[in-house]
Parts: sequence; structure tokens; C-alpha cells
Amino acid sequence: MLRGEKYKKKYFAEDLKNTLDAFRSGMPLRKAARRFGVPRATSQFRLSGNFTKAEHRPPVLYKLPTKADWLVIPEPCKQYPPTLYPLGDAPLNNMKDGASSTLPKIIEETTLSSNAYDGILVVVPPTKPLKAASKLESVITSALRYDPSLETEIAVLPLPDLPAGRLVYAPTGPLDPDYDDVRSLQETAAKGLKRALKAGIRKLLVVLEEYSNFENSELVTLLGILEALYTPIQAREVNPSKAAKLDHLGVYTNNENKTKQVTRLAKAIEYGRFIARDIGGADPERMTPINVQNYVEEIFSKTNIKISVIDDPNVFAKEYPLFEAVNRAASVVDRHRGRIIYLEYDPPAEVKETLLLVGKGVTYDTGGADIKAGGVMSSMCRDKCGAAAVAGFLQIVNELQPKHTKVIGAMSLVRNSVGSNCYVADEIIMSRSKATVRVGNTDAEGRMVMADVLCR
Repeated sequence: MLRGEKYKKKYFAEDLKNTLDAFRSGMPLRKAARRFGVPRATSQFRLSGNFTKAEHRPPVLYKLPTKADWLVIPEPCKQYPPTLYPLGDAPLNNMKDGASSTLPKIIEETTLSSNAYDGILVVVPPTKPLKAASKLESVITSALRYDPSLETEIAVLPLPDLPAGRLVYAPTGPLDPDYDDVRSLQETAAKGLKRALKAGIRKLLVVLEEYSNFENSELVTLLGILEALYTPIQAREVNPSKAAKLDHLGVYTNNENKTKQVTRLAKAIEYGRFIARDIGGADPERMTPINVQNYVEEIFSKTNIKISVIDDPNVFAKEYPLFEAVNRAASVVDRHRGRIIYLEYDPPAEVKETLLLVGKGVTYDTGGADIKAGGVMSSMCRDKCGAAAVAGFLQIVNELQPKHTKVIGAMSLVRNSVGSNCYVADEIIMSRSKATVRVGNTDAEGRMVMADVLCR
């Protein structure tokens, strides 16, 4: 970060070049900056990842300073000049669809004998005999004879008669009908996937066993595996090479049509969950309201989902007064200003039903004037998961393309900040519906940011 009028682009290019030369030679960035007279080179912001050597990737900025004129992103692998952006125009977000680069290619497999895999995973419910994995039963039975604890323990077994060579055996163990449900299969599948990764498997074939006690058992098993393959957005940006945990994933059931059906639905659901996790799980600076807007616009840019964004303070004051009350304190910081995003899907045929969704998207909840004290503010960056779920749901709708269902989703994105301009208890505000609302506690901001949107 370079501060001061003197160091605008045309003046400091040579100093900056010398600084980056020294940095690439191994000198710490701050020391190099001081040597060549480039002021305030670091210390006002945090970088994700270890960025001390020339061979490391460019830093990913995820917390901006409040006092700086320029953002310089050194690019060690490219030629000079370095990239220079006026603050506010910096490419803080790599908004490409992370799912396509993180999730493996999913193949609908018709045989266990393919040589395209280096491991097979089977999640075994308490049902005998196995159906989809009948060819594997002799290996499992033999292993259980030598080690009965495998009834409940995940293990990697040799598989000499199939090209994959290894079997990751993941039993659920006994399932109690009083309190166990289909999530037991999901949890076991995730554990099995992690064990396969530990064994170094990169090309995995998963065998989905049917369990009649639980509807959609195969679908939920596959979703458990896909969930375990997720890499958080900020981890992907710091180290893209480690984002993908598998090269490809094969799916096999005892019925070819079922394989296609389960795979299609699981992929659609997981793409939606992927987006929801990216938005909901990222920190409050990585997913500020404007960054969420940028992310959503890129995700849906080439889809049938229509996007409209409201960011005008005058519109907020007139049409969304309850939202604007919460937005007041944050509105003094450009990147924290609120957004209301509408996502709309129109079906290809006659509309027979309409779904309306409104999601709470509080990118950080301090509690406002009724501040969250005693350490309970931690993790409040996840107060935006309702809005994240709306975006994820619209992605699923986009994948499945329902013929007669119209879907409208709204994301109420705001930061519940505290400051001299924050709303306080005892304020009386006229809502969009003309109902008067008396604020009792500023930490009840969720209903405030959604009520006017629901009214619309």
C-alpha cells in the first residue's frame, strides 16, 4: 500500500521496480520498500498466506486498510511493470466458478473393472447381502474374518482382482431406528473420502449401496462425499493448486438409470451448496456486500437467472427504510455499504407455482449499539448464511430448470456496524408497509433487513 500524492503511478515506477527486484531476490518486502524510499509498503493490511520469498504466489488481499491511495500487487511470475490499481478498483475477487476448478470431473460408471481409478470406496449400511458392491463382498468378508472390528472401522483393503487395486471400506455400523437417520450415511461417506485421500487416492470410484430404511440413501451418500471435497474460497485463492482433492470421481450403482439420476441431482445440489458455502463461510472482508454482489453476478452471468441490484441510498431511504436503518452505520465505508440483490428464474413453460425466498445477509453482526459483548461477536461473519442459501438455491434451480416453477430470491446484504451513525433502540421507523416499528434492540437486525423486502 502506497500512500501520498507523490507516489502516484508515473512518479514511483522506478522505485517500485527496484523494491520488487530486491523482494524477488529474497529481501523482506518492508525492508526493500524502506531502502528504495517507497513509504508505507505494508503493515496496514493483512495478507493471507506466507508471502516472503520471490517464488511465492502474489498475495491475496482480504482486509483493506482505510487510509491508502494505491494497491500494488507484485506478480513474481510476470514481466514488469507491476500491477497498480487505484484503491477501490483492485481485483480483490477471483469470481470464476470455483466449483468447476475444485470439484472433480464426475463420471457415471457402468463397471467396477475400469482401469481409470486407483481406489474404490464403498459405504456399507447394515444390510446383507450387498447389491451394487456384490463383487467386493468376498474381500470384505475375508477381512472381517481376520478383524471383526472392521464392522465399525474404516479400512483400506487390498483389491487384487480389480484394476483399482484398493478398497476403502466404510461401514456405518449398526443404525438405531430410534435416533439414526440418513445423515449417518452422509457422515460415513465423508469419513471414507477423507481416508481415501489419506491413502493417496486421486482417482476414486464410489459404489453407492441402497439402504431401504432411508429414502434417497444413495443420493445422500454421494452428497457426503462431494461435501468433503469442498475447499473454502480463501484457501483456494491462497493455494489454487491444492483446491482439487481428486482428479476425477466415478459413481457406480446397481442400476445404470439410477446412476444417471443420482449423479445429476447430486451435482446440481452440490453446485448450489458450493456457492452457499463460499458466500456464507468467507470472512467479513472477503464477502462484503459489494464482493457478494460481484461473486453472484459472475456466477449467474451466463445463466437463465436474472439479477437486479439495489444499492442507491435514496432508494433504501424511500422503499426500504428498515433496511436503511441497519445500513446507516456501515454506509460511511464504501465497501461495507448494503445491497439488496434480487435473483429471478422464469420457467420455459406456463407458471403453475411461484417460490419466494428472502435471505438474511448480515456480512458481520457487531450487534450495533446493543453490542455483542463478552466474546459472543466471534463467528458473526456467518450471519449471512440465509442470503448465501438463497444464492445456492437459485443455482440448483438453474441446474435443474424446473418447467412450471417460477423462483424469486432476495438477498438482504448489510453489515450491522456500530458507530456514531448507527441506529439505536427506541427509534420509531415507518416501514415500507406503513407500519410503525419501534426498535427494541439493535441486535435484532435480521427482521429489520428482511421485512421491507418481504413486503415488496
